[in-house]
Amino acid sequence: MDTGQMEVARLPAELTRGTGPGAGADPGVSRALRYACRLFGTSAAAVRLVGQDGLDLAGVVGAVDWTEAVAKLCDQVRRQGRSLVIPDLRQAARFADHPVVTASPGLRFYAGTPILDPCGTPLGTLCVMDHTPRPVPSAADLAMLEDLALSVQGRLEQLDNAVRIDAMARRAALMERLLTLAAEAPDFIGALRAAGGALCQSIGGTFCHVWRLNAATGQADLIDGTGFGAFQNPEFLSRLRRLTLTPENSPVCRALVTGRQSVVPDLEAEGARFPAVALAARYAVATLVATPFSVGEDRCAFSVGFAERPVDLAAKAALLSDATLALRPLLRRRIDEASVALFRRAVEASNDVVLITDAVLDAPDGPRILYMNQIGERETGYEVAEVIGRTPRIFQGTGTAQAALASIRAALEARRPVRQELLNYRRDGTPMTVELDIAPVMDEAGHCTHYVSVQRDISARKAAERQRLEAAQELETLIRAMPGAVIRFRRDAAGAWMPSYASPSVQALIGLAPADLLAGRLPDCVSEADLAALHQALDLAGVEGEGSVEFGCGQPDGPRRLILGQLRATGTGAGEIIMSWTDITGTRAMALQLAQSAKLAQLGELATGMAHELNQPLAGISLAAENALRALSAAPGAPPRVRQKLDLIIDLATRASAVIDHMRVFGRNGSGPRRPVALSGVVAGAAQLLQGKLAGQGVHLVTDIAEALPPVLGKAVPLEQVLINLIVNACDAYRAMPAPPPQRTIRIAAVARCGRMRITVADQAGGIAAKILPHIFDPFFTTKPEGTGTGLGLSISSSIITEMGGTIDVETRDGATTFSILLPLAA
Repeated sequence: MDTGQMEVARLPAELTRGTGPGAGADPGVSRALRYACRLFGTSAAAVRLVGQDGLDLAGVVGAVDWTEAVAKLCDQVRRQGRSLVIPDLRQAARFADHPVVTASPGLRFYAGTPILDPCGTPLGTLCVMDHTPRPVPSAADLAMLEDLALSVQGRLEQLDNAVRIDAMARRAALMERLLTLAAEAPDFIGALRAAGGALCQSIGGTFCHVWRLNAATGQADLIDGTGFGAFQNPEFLSRLRRLTLTPENSPVCRALVTGRQSVVPDLEAEGARFPAVALAARYAVATLVATPFSVGEDRCAFSVGFAERPVDLAAKAALLSDATLALRPLLRRRIDEASVALFRRAVEASNDVVLITDAVLDAPDGPRILYMNQIGERETGYEVAEVIGRTPRIFQGTGTAQAALASIRAALEARRPVRQELLNYRRDGTPMTVELDIAPVMDEAGHCTHYVSVQRDISARKAAERQRLEAAQELETLIRAMPGAVIRFRRDAAGAWMPSYASPSVQALIGLAPADLLAGRLPDCVSEADLAALHQALDLAGVEGEGSVEFGCGQPDGPRRLILGQLRATGTGAGEIIMSWTDITGTRAMALQLAQSAKLAQLGELATGMAHELNQPLAGISLAAENALRALSAAPGAPPRVRQKLDLIIDLATRASAVIDHMRVFGRNGSGPRRPVALSGVVAGAAQLLQGKLAGQGVHLVTDIAEALPPVLGKAVPLEQVLINLIVNACDAYRAMPAPPPQRTIRIAAVARCGRMRITVADQAGGIAAKILPHIFDPFFTTKPEGTGTGLGLSISSSIITEMGGTIDVETRDGATTFSILLPLAA
């Protein structure tokens, strides 16, 4: 569009749409036309201007048929920019046969001159016409016509200025109305609705809808809408909301995404592509204008529909753009006001004290309080009016930690958030422990303007924490004082039992630190069979609620202990078991020792009965042999071999009787006070009982016991039991050797010195491994194959020697093992 068209486009519609003689003409323009008729003696004159749709009639005097031929002549004058005179159109080749010329009466004379703006751009044509041919006008007459065109241009310029001023006034009034309505609305949505309705009404729209871009889906969401006539129907808005509008199928959504205004001049033609447009077209909407605008982070748009396409659609679209630009600051302020109101309501609804102070740290009393929410009155005892303008130090007291205050100040000086527990005081002096969250508030330039503090009373929580800590410490003390250990088992995701807690005493009990036990290292010290029994007991306790289990535990090269586990389920889910572990190694050893003593007592009773029953036959055998021997001695010529056999029978019967008598003594109860005991008799008794075992295994027992040794203070039978146990262990050690030596010797020796007797039992059966040497006296510790040893022999022996006031130890070197027993001598 050129400059001339832009100028004329701003003229009032009544000036560019005049029809008939003088219709719609401005009085000043009409006067110039009448003067032109008188000047040329014609019957008609007209002003032809360029409007939005081409050449339009701006003013006419006289009866003129405004035909295409005359329009072409006026357009030629305008385009050439100079005057044109045709005295007789019938003589002009282009118009001689034109109907407007050949008609009766036809148009014969035409004279026109261009109307130029101050820049020389042609705006239109001023012309005179008549049905009678005229002579060629003089130069003076043409100059007068050009002067008349200049006066018309001046008048048009006045009219244009008036139109501009009027348009600006109407636009200003509209903008003022829009801003007033938006400012008086109760909220942001109400402001959009009120402004959209007024804007729609002012430009002649049938509806105005307000849209927002959904950032999550990229679709257009309908916020609200106003309309007139059928568009007041709520069903129309409801149907719009059910549509899925994207940039591909909606001009509104495309405007929201691109930020550019979208104009659809013909909705009916575009309905096939746009579902929302098709819906509007069914409601008799012809044209749609979608104007986007941003309010903060939100992208919004007005969509205005028209029942008919406006002739000034571009102007209305421009007005919509101007209106959104004018509304943006106010709408942004409404959003900010809504945000501030929401923030205030949220802060007032908070259960924590919220303080806002200025950022002046170097003031004598520190920052000043500018705001405190209502909950602060209840929590601190101060009224809001009392604290405004004062320092937060009013909440501090003698118990407030200076180190905590220094930490807070350092953080505030560094302009960084800080969280700190602090002892504050209420107005009545009551102390309260608070948790402070203080953060700087920065402006757009990055300068700290305020501090916001959230103060939470945690006095009850801290008291509860102290109670829990004290209870936990008391429980830990009780657990540590227990003779055993406490272990908590929980099921893992796979349903297996895993320890989740172990008291510290578990390490002394089984040799595993609590952390190692929780890490799943229980199989390191519990055999596979015992571990299965333990888990079976856990499963059973999970069902029945309680139970017990015994299992062995200990490191492979350490002491083995017998553990009693007592189980109890906690809660109702059977997913947690508390188990107490108690070392019953000594108790069980004691029980076995008591059982052994009971067996020995029974053996003593049995030996006494057997001695009575066996001694009589043995005495009879011995007596018969002696009688036979005397008879043989009296008879001459008796064979010597018979005499030898009878002597052997007498000797064997005597030995059998002696063994039976010793068994009866050995089986007697060994309890009672300690007495002087002759060591030689104890060693001889042990040798006599083990004579068959030693001979069967090819072991030679060597004793080095002097007859003159003083007696020891002890008990004969238990001491004999210790020596038998040591001799048997040495025989078993010889038997377990891969290649036992030809000479298998066990040496028993004794020496008295300094009021004590040292008894040694030594063998050459390969020695004892250094890693197990410290544990051989532990109950149930054995190196013998399963089923061949109880692991109690040496433990019981140690207990016997200790009870008699002595000690027993062991030394192994170069394949030789020596047990040393130290006992006090009898006084």
